[in-house]
Amino acid sequence: MTVSAARRTTPLQDLTATYRQQDILTVTPTWRISDKTSTYLRLSYEESTDKGILIPLPSGPRRDTTTIGALGLGWSATPS
Repeated sequence: MTVSAARRTTPLQDLTATYRQQDILTVTPTWRISDKTSTYLRLSYEESTDKGILIPLPSGPRRDTTTIGALGLGWSATPS
């Protein structure tokens, strides 16, 4: 199982904010079926918020949330 957390800051060219902050949490349990095959389920949750407000909006800074789920199968030609 892999668990990761990250915070990204990216520049933003907008009239209301100067940058965006993203907080990401990802959980990936993996099941090794055999030496050559495995399967995984990746669940990711992200919150992003505009920061460095230049012009305040009546509704407040923009906030977005994203939830992603992925199921995958891995195969290796040679045993690891």
